Amino acid sequence: MNPTPSGRPREGVIFLHGISRSFRSFIKMQQAVEAAGFATRNIGYPSRRKTLSALADDTHPAIAPFAEANEGCTHFVCHSMGGLLARVYLARHRPSRLGRVVMLGTPNGGSEIADLFKNWLPYRQYFGPAGQQLVTMRDDVTEAMLPPLTIRSVSSPAIVRSIRSLRA
Repeated sequence: MNPTPSGRPREGVIFLHGISRSFRSFIKMQQAVEAAGFATRNIGYPSRRKTLSALADDTHPAIAPFAEANEGCTHFVCHSMGGLLARVYLARHRPSRLGRVVMLGTPNGGSEIADLFKNWLPYRQYFGPAGQQLVTMRDDVTEAMLPPLTIRSVSSPAIVRSIRSLRA
């Protein structure tokens, strides 16, 4: 997708990595999506140091100007906890031209592994506050942050081609 006559990109894609990962985990996909003509923003954030709520507020200054700079929709591609972060972010700061939200391995119903280890000191120290929010039985505050999901299975040809190119 080329820029429009206004010089603004038509559509953009924001990448949000999972817990204990970094922006580097999405670099190859970012490059493939850029090659398909999308503007991209691959956001790194301290996934193990803060709650989902704090992370949503922390990422807002990086996401808002990017979303406004696009003439068309802004899409999100998220891995694991990045999908939960996107849900919290969108509940608070939904872009006016939101496109699709693609969640790869997001524990929308919580993680049984988090249930098993949530009280184990090394788990709490390593995964931090957000790791405590990955459980299947969420407290009222965490549940209220996560809006209900509307799930549709849709394949965007450009994204499918981009993902297939990563396998080559």
